[in-house]
Amino acid sequence: MQKKKEVLYLFMFFLACVFVFAGYYEFHRRKVDFLSEYQIRDGVLDLSDIASYSNKVFLIEGESEFYWNKLLVPDDFEENNKPVPDGHVHIPGIWNSFEKDGKKIGGMGFATYRFTIKVKNDDWYGLRFKEFDSAYKVWANGEFTTGSGEVGRTKLTYRPSWKRNELVVRSKDQKIDIVLQIANFDHRKGGAEDPIYFGTTDNILELKKNNIINSSFLLGFLLMLSIYHFFLYLFRRKDISMILFSALSFFMALRMMSTGEKIIIDLFPEISFSTAIRIEYISYQIALPLMYWFFYSFYKQLISKKIFRILNYVVTIFCLIVLFAPIHIFTYTPMYFQVVATMVALYMLYKLTHASVKQYDYALIFQIGYLVFFATMINDILYYNKIINTTFLMHWGLFIMALSQSVVLSLKFSTAISTNEKLTAKLEKHNMYLEETIEDRTKQIIEQKEEIEAQAEELKAANTHLVELTNFKESLTQMIIHDLKNPLNIVLNFSKDERVVFAGTQMLNLVQNLLDVQRYEKNKMELKLEEISIGTLINNATSQLQYLIQEKNINTKVLINANCIVEADTDIMVRVFVNLLSNAIKFTPNNSTIIIESNKQGQQIITSISDSGPGIPEDQKELVFEKFGQFLVRRMGKSGSTGIGLTFCKMAVEAHNGIIDFESKLGKGTTFIVKLKTINEPATTHSTTHEQLTTPESIAFTDEEKKILAEVIKMLANTKIYEISKIKHLISKINPAQSKNIELWIINVKKAILTGNQQRFEQLLEIAK
Repeated sequence: MQKKKEVLYLFMFFLACVFVFAGYYEFHRRKVDFLSEYQIRDGVLDLSDIASYSNKVFLIEGESEFYWNKLLVPDDFEENNKPVPDGHVHIPGIWNSFEKDGKKIGGMGFATYRFTIKVKNDDWYGLRFKEFDSAYKVWANGEFTTGSGEVGRTKLTYRPSWKRNELVVRSKDQKIDIVLQIANFDHRKGGAEDPIYFGTTDNILELKKNNIINSSFLLGFLLMLSIYHFFLYLFRRKDISMILFSALSFFMALRMMSTGEKIIIDLFPEISFSTAIRIEYISYQIALPLMYWFFYSFYKQLISKKIFRILNYVVTIFCLIVLFAPIHIFTYTPMYFQVVATMVALYMLYKLTHASVKQYDYALIFQIGYLVFFATMINDILYYNKIINTTFLMHWGLFIMALSQSVVLSLKFSTAISTNEKLTAKLEKHNMYLEETIEDRTKQIIEQKEEIEAQAEELKAANTHLVELTNFKESLTQMIIHDLKNPLNIVLNFSKDERVVFAGTQMLNLVQNLLDVQRYEKNKMELKLEEISIGTLINNATSQLQYLIQEKNINTKVLINANCIVEADTDIMVRVFVNLLSNAIKFTPNNSTIIIESNKQGQQIITSISDSGPGIPEDQKELVFEKFGQFLVRRMGKSGSTGIGLTFCKMAVEAHNGIIDFESKLGKGTTFIVKLKTINEPATTHSTTHEQLTTPESIAFTDEEKKILAEVIKMLANTKIYEISKIKHLISKINPAQSKNIELWIINVKKAILTGNQQRFEQLLEIAK
């Protein structure tokens, strides 16, 4: 009891120190004053009568010119052709309630704001922008300065973002003309919702620095609490309050990262607007039941479990809405969730007060931290509405509340250790009586030793049997894999579904890889060599992967020298390139490019396949060609694979007396390189196949048919025969049922690209012009 009082006094003393430090930090360290009494009137913010801008930051507030459904730039405001505004909108604020033609415009759409800032002297000034809903561009004195996301006229042409920005601009003729474009097709609110700050460059940068310091300090504190109590829980898992407080601190930190200065956008620049806003909403929704559960773990006899269950159901519904509903729908949830949060917060405050009155363990420390948090929240509300003249203190309230909970957990943990020490002392007394038992047990151990030796012999025999079973398993596995080929061949030959054929082809390739790797680990690979061009091998490989290429909308850029002729086993080398291309497609993002190049260098044909994936870590490169090496799957989070394909590639290329290698950089992709020996005299290939094609001159198009093909012919004019995916995508736009000539022409084009006949392809394009 005495120890708990000492901890309480120490905690009160520490709180007093924190309040003194916070007061000094907020009122003395800050070097700028915020002024909001100056208003924009008729689109002009007049600050020219202020003697000095030193140590001042102005809140840009008032009525700005407003141009609805117009994306105007400074050139549109020339004196001879100045547009007329649709009205004036207050900033900071949203445009939802603005009326045009007697109707409210709502939150979705795009608009242009325009206002002018008059200053006393021409100098360098700064503006700080927080968050607008949901993308914007800014021009200052006719020059584009900054922006966030992409402004567009439709949802497809714009990209939302909440990145904070500052701009530095020099005034001209004692004024700064601001043109601000804003577009919103996601959030329920649209417009310049948050404040814009104006001042000297030094003051704006000082403001940014102060905000980042505050946010970083609190974020670091919360993360340290989360990590510390997480590890405490690992060592004492019976105490659930540790992991609850760790999770609560983590979600409070996540909330801090996704609000205010939006630190999460700076830490993860590639994070999408949709993900960031969902993290912001879910973090504070989940924190509420975690806080309730944390208090419940201490006072189960006082706090209602039924309310906790109801709260879990309600929060789950809100979280599901945020996760799966469109942004413009779930952004309405805070209005309703705040009602739930307020009711739960008041209930917990009432119960903590009751626990303090009844002198429950730790209740007074809990209540002090909770009251400080509520007091700072009320202070911020009053200060924001200019009722009192203090400063923002809620971040300190959050700090004190988290600290009070940490103190309670530390006290609880130390009490548990003290109890453990007492029990340890008692245990030592009991150990004195165990010595005689140990002596008897030693005799038993000697007897058991003989039994163990006998069991070792039995284990040896069992191990021999296990080896036999392992050999049987490998034989059985090989038999099963071999028998899989027959049903797969039936699927490939009789299915007309492109997806089934593609999946079956991939599975057949996998089965063949497994068979060949197992077969050729002990025996030499047998090759059926023939002269063939690298272009034909690449064509055959890409044809097998067209479904996956089109599914991810990947462009295959093929640059192959016509003299790249090798002596190789066609089937095996096609499978090599299928494996390499499949690997490249898997790790290449959607809408990206894979580059395939082949050139003759001396007596070698060097073929490279380059993707734009995440690359391979330096310390993991040695695993690439190992059997069942799946490090990329685990590290990169991609779809699973056996890891056997690259092992087969290495075996197959080396069987051709070639070399396979790769180059990779993290974040810049990977390039696999295959080097094969060339032959001295290139052989003419595909001549028979080419002659079997329909003669282009035999197709006589009418003017109407040429008109149908005109647009596609124009786009095909700059393509090469090896750009298979692009060509197939373009001709897929043509309906072959429109005429027999068009259908015959499409068939011949497909045959030309599959056989790599550039001349025939050009002839087919020429007759269709």
